[in-house]
Amino acid sequence: MSRTRFLKDPKFYLGLFVSAFFLFIAFFKVSFSPLAVTAKIDFSQMGQAIVTANPLYLVVIMAQVLGMLFIRGHRWTLFLKPIKKTNWISLGWSTCIGFAVNNLLPARLGEVARSISAGRKEGIGFGAVFGSVVVERIYDTLSILVLFVLSLFVWEFSGPMEKLAAATKSEFGVEISQQSIALNLSILVGLILAAIIFLKWKTEFSLRVARLFLTPLPVAWRDKIVNGLRNFINGLTQTKNPLEAAWVVVLSASIWVISALTVWLGLAACHVDASMTDAIFVLMTMVVAVSVPASPGYIGTYHYLCATGIVLSTDSTWDQAMGTAIVIHLSNYLPQTLAGLYALAREGLSLREIEEKPAEIESV
Repeated sequence: MSRTRFLKDPKFYLGLFVSAFFLFIAFFKVSFSPLAVTAKIDFSQMGQAIVTANPLYLVVIMAQVLGMLFIRGHRWTLFLKPIKKTNWISLGWSTCIGFAVNNLLPARLGEVARSISAGRKEGIGFGAVFGSVVVERIYDTLSILVLFVLSLFVWEFSGPMEKLAAATKSEFGVEISQQSIALNLSILVGLILAAIIFLKWKTEFSLRVARLFLTPLPVAWRDKIVNGLRNFINGLTQTKNPLEAAWVVVLSASIWVISALTVWLGLAACHVDASMTDAIFVLMTMVVAVSVPASPGYIGTYHYLCATGIVLSTDSTWDQAMGTAIVIHLSNYLPQTLAGLYALAREGLSLREIEEKPAEIESV
């Protein structure tokens, strides 16, 4: 029945369409003019980039990917600490499950899966665990935005930015620059932080305003939404201990620093001459890729945007860039998925149960 629900969900077909579209333009109709690629890809050159990848580098990347999952598990314990003291290794395995399910099932069900897993093992209600996952995602978004802003102010992405500026101007008639992107991202981060501070400082006022806007809705719906908003605001800052808050920041930063290092190693594995600055630029494009609605595993969007970042920031051809993007994707996808499937089997958690959980939540 859960699969029938997916087949009736327009977002499922949207994801498939987006993935198919990006795969098509990546392999057969690349027309992004500054990349100077207008014909279909040379699969033999792409395959050469894949088969000649340095296996030692790939092993290191996979180890780093697994390490990042358990760093996330450790950070998650801090988000759950007001509810219950939890075990970071246990939450690390739950995080593996979440990433594996996102790689295998649509609708970003990985967040549901790891919430079920963690709740069962730690004896915490699903709602409380899932709320902590939502808060964690906010911290992820904020941390990557802050790091990107700092990168844009500290390093000069002259090469890729010139190509990107030329592309946006020729394709869309819009002029951009590194400074304008940095400024706009700074404003966005400032607004998000200001909103969080305001919600925490004026919680009751915010809830009254929300209730006013929700007046046309039935009382039961209005109360449910307002209560959910209250729980969300309460969860925005999980600790008042400055040392713990600082440690959350350090862990969040380390996740993205290690991510940049894995990209750099992936480029080096495929014999792409790139600096750490280039790797950071490619990571930026990859973050955009996983934010776009797509099929499970971010097929298509990941490969096209990662390859675009590689071509913009290095001297790679499109064929080599696509092969490198596939290698980087697989070196992340395989350890995440295999570790998650192992944890699923060990915990006895079925994919069917994960698929059916959203329907149970909607019926409450």
